[in-house]
Amino acid sequence: MKVSVCMVTYNHEKYIEQAIASALSQETTFDFEIVVGEDCSTDRTREIVAELQRQHPQRIRLLAQERNVGGQQNFVQTLSACQGQYVACLEGDDFWTSAQKLQRLVDFLDAHPECSMCFHRVQVLYEQDPDRITFLPAEDPAEISSIELLFGLSNPIATCSAMFRNRLFSQFPDWFFGLRLGDWPLHIFNAQHGLIGYLPEAMASYRVHAAGGWSSLRPDQSILNVLEMLQHVNAYLNFKYNAAIDRTMSALIDSLAWYLIQQPAVESSDQGAFDPFALQGPDLVRRLFLRVVHKAAGLNVGKSWLEGQYLNSQAEMKRQADHIARQQDWIAELERAKAWLEGQRANWQAEAERRGDQITQQQDWMERAKGELAEQRADLERLGREYEQGLQSRDTQLATLQSMISHWEQSRWVSIGKRLGVLTSVEAPSSGNVD
Repeated sequence: MKVSVCMVTYNHEKYIEQAIASALSQETTFDFEIVVGEDCSTDRTREIVAELQRQHPQRIRLLAQERNVGGQQNFVQTLSACQGQYVACLEGDDFWTSAQKLQRLVDFLDAHPECSMCFHRVQVLYEQDPDRITFLPAEDPAEISSIELLFGLSNPIATCSAMFRNRLFSQFPDWFFGLRLGDWPLHIFNAQHGLIGYLPEAMASYRVHAAGGWSSLRPDQSILNVLEMLQHVNAYLNFKYNAAIDRTMSALIDSLAWYLIQQPAVESSDQGAFDPFALQGPDLVRRLFLRVVHKAAGLNVGKSWLEGQYLNSQAEMKRQADHIARQQDWIAELERAKAWLEGQRANWQAEAERRGDQITQQQDWMERAKGELAEQRADLERLGREYEQGLQSRDTQLATLQSMISHWEQSRWVSIGKRLGVLTSVEAPSSGNVD
């Protein structure tokens, strides 16, 4: 068996069918099983899982607890029943959103034997605020990280995103079963034996709802549980990472101190009241007490400074108000100038339109004048041609007249000669005057 899907569930009748369906929809080149640890729910969760098992007997195995054994014990027993080389976790109120999720994680671990586990980004769904959407982790870590990735202020690995090599450690320590959170220390146990791989694609949805075991805790309760877990982990790892873990614990104690200072006073008998002695060990109680005292003293010392800052801020606010009044006067003046400019602009536009009409009229007159000039030029050219033709006709007539005169003169001399008998054989002069 290549992969076991380890699913624990308790009172998840609203969600369990979607969770199992998202596991059944996985598209893989290998065989995988779905092992469901049902912790004696008081609703219809077991009935729903049993029906799905009857529909998919080759894929689903149901481990039905005879009594409620608690989240940690139910998880350990379900994990022990997983037979796969790799284990992928999925709680009954979460679901996977990619049909290639198992294949992607298996391919990654096969290609990175130096990694003991890997995980991917998930989308966080808030049941009480459906429009709110966030992602975990909020920022992408490196593709390959060490165990120190898990020593921050919060767990960056959502349970529904993790896949790890099966049976990297022999057994869970006794203190594990007393914790309210199980996935964070589980990742630390696995990360002792290799590096941590990361895929940035969001392939699952982690659901936050009022009935969730972790999301229903108050901030102080969450911090106390994380502090308790880190104390145990630090000793479990023989204080190898004490510096990193202690920095995180100090930051958490600071957050817890601020939370306690800001909360209204409660009677110790009030249900859910904070009990500082819930911290494991006198050192943490002492550190928390000192932080609270220090921060409270800091608040008192800072009171006079805040009062001075308040007076300064009042004076600054008055100065700003005066400045704003001057700005408003200036804006009013600008508005008046704007109105005047808009009036001028309207006048300019009207004048431009009037002048545009004049220009259009002048252009029409020029076009007409050009037409008339063209006609006059054509008339002049016609008259010129007629004049030249008249000159040519006159020259022709003159030549004809001269020819006629010459012929007449010649004829006259001949006639005279014949009458006188003098020039019978003599030609008349061709030109000249008679003496």
